[in-house]
Amino acid sequence: MKYQIDTIPVWDAIKENSECPFCLIQKNLEDKYVDFYLSDAIMQSHIRIRINETGFCARHYNKMLHSDRKLSLGLTTTTHMDTILKSSQKAMDTLTKDKTDTKKENAAIDALLSQINDTSNTCVVCEDIARDMERYIYTYIHLYKKDPALIDALMQSKGFCMHHYAQLLESSKKQLKSKVKSAFLQSITQVQRENMQRINDEVRWFCDKFDHRNIDKPWNNSRDSLQRMLLKLSGKVMDQK
Repeated sequence: MKYQIDTIPVWDAIKENSECPFCLIQKNLEDKYVDFYLSDAIMQSHIRIRINETGFCARHYNKMLHSDRKLSLGLTTTTHMDTILKSSQKAMDTLTKDKTDTKKENAAIDALLSQINDTSNTCVVCEDIARDMERYIYTYIHLYKKDPALIDALMQSKGFCMHHYAQLLESSKKQLKSKVKSAFLQSITQVQRENMQRINDEVRWFCDKFDHRNIDKPWNNSRDSLQRMLLKLSGKVMDQK
């Protein structure tokens, strides 16, 4: 049942014929989880505990800040900060003493650096997206094995961003047996290389259009090619809010 539900977002994204169907899925997941962590769900104890311990990355703090539910963001950030203050109290007490020995001081510095690194590189939204994206990658490869329509759609597609192409390569090692894996790798790599060349040619023409000799020539497909190139290269949703 879960597999059948997961195929719907995959096919919906494929039908959009974008530079990367998985980036579309990722954007939808991001919007869903940002909305979820600004909803009344944050009042549930197990969710609040997870937020307190993990927090959010700068990108998702920024998206939440631009929402109309700043009270929810305020509530979660204060209890998250409470958690950080509590866990760092001992080390901060050491560093705020007038006199202390170098060994204790350095140990306190290391403890704080470790904590700051941990809390600065964790995000419940990113974790949820990563978990779901792994499942959708799995679903895509499963469709390749079971549904000939997926193969046809793949060969007519614009490929993937480099990040999700890499995920497909990695997942194929775990999910496919040798003969099917070879066919899958050949198909996605052929499509990927052709479309990397296509987008590169489009951006090159975009640049050439700034030459006064080309001012009256058509843009063809290059007018928005730079945005699509960045998505193809970075695998990141370009909307930063």
